[in-house]
Amino acid sequence: MAFSGSVACTALAAAHTAVGALKDVVVYPNPVRGQLNISMRNFDTDEDVLISLYNSAGIVVVNRRIKATPNFTLDAVAEKLQPGVYILKVSGKKEFVRKIVISR
Repeated sequence: MAFSGSVACTALAAAHTAVGALKDVVVYPNPVRGQLNISMRNFDTDEDVLISLYNSAGIVVVNRRIKATPNFTLDAVAEKLQPGVYILKVSGKKEFVRKIVISR
């Protein structure tokens, strides 16, 4: 078998989402044109939550640690980031992952 000179790579990402967690975090609007609103239901108010936003290359572009609140807003996200597809991850006692689109 001869080496052709080309290499193929694939990446696989997996996340465990607790049953009911999809109802516990609501993200809107999607696509995002300004601010991104994150509604966290059924979180303890003293719970530390990490909100991370990853670009399509897997690089963290937003990383905020907050105390869980019923509503949290990332202001001016669309103005600070390039349009495209991003992955939002909300991590606390539960973990939530959602694809979002930023447009102008």
